[in-house]
Amino acid sequence: MATGRGKEEEEKKELRRLESEQLQKHEHEISVAETEQRKALSASGVLLQEAEGKLSDAIKAGNMDQISVTHAMLEIALKRMSEATTELSALAEKRKRCVDKKKSH
Repeated sequence: MATGRGKEEEEKKELRRLESEQLQKHEHEISVAETEQRKALSASGVLLQEAEGKLSDAIKAGNMDQISVTHAMLEIALKRMSEATTELSALAEKRKRCVDKKKSH
């Protein structure tokens, strides 16, 4: 009977090790995704600043075509920023769940 318990303990230990490896892999994937979203957010910020400057120049010049183009650039930048922020929020929630699982092991 002692060998049965020993085998059972070994199986539990192996299961915990596999779960731990899976959590580490998941954390790494979250980190990579967060980095990508931060880059997207940063690039969108640059686009937003550029569009604001061009819009200001277009308004001063009274160039309606350029105003329309820069307005579209602003909308794209804001949409991308919103999407990146939403994704970062979801990733933060996933990271929290992952940390909670680690604590429970």
